[in-house]
Amino acid sequence: VEVQTTSSKNKYLSTVGMAAAFPKIKISYFNIEGAAEKVRLALVLQGIPFEDHRINMPEWEVLKPTAKFGQVPLMYINDGAPVGQSYAMLRYVARLGDGSLYPQDPLKLLAIEEAIGLVDDLARAFPPSFF
Repeated sequence: VEVQTTSSKNKYLSTVGMAAAFPKIKISYFNIEGAAEKVRLALVLQGIPFEDHRINMPEWEVLKPTAKFGQVPLMYINDGAPVGQSYAMLRYVARLGDGSLYPQDPLKLLAIEEAIGLVDDLARAFPPSFF
């Protein structure tokens, strides 16, 4: 099973024989890295096949009024209802794998959560410098 992508610039991991071990996942986001990239990277690191749906602006105009929280990225699991919030997606994906991204050991998990919090703080601090 290969990861499906709508962008030729993205070449994600191809995994064979693993589709049954993981849920069917689709990530919908713009054709940029942005908020979805951490989730895409976690999926690739975990070897989890997924559909990488890249939204163009005309498609976004149609999707936006009905998008969960009015924003993307969105994750669809087994063709179910959309899930919003990229950090929730990241934590979910990290738990699907072998434990290397989201360990059971409380101290190791604390270090990971600390890093996630720091990335979030930095992401909020950077935008004012762009203007």
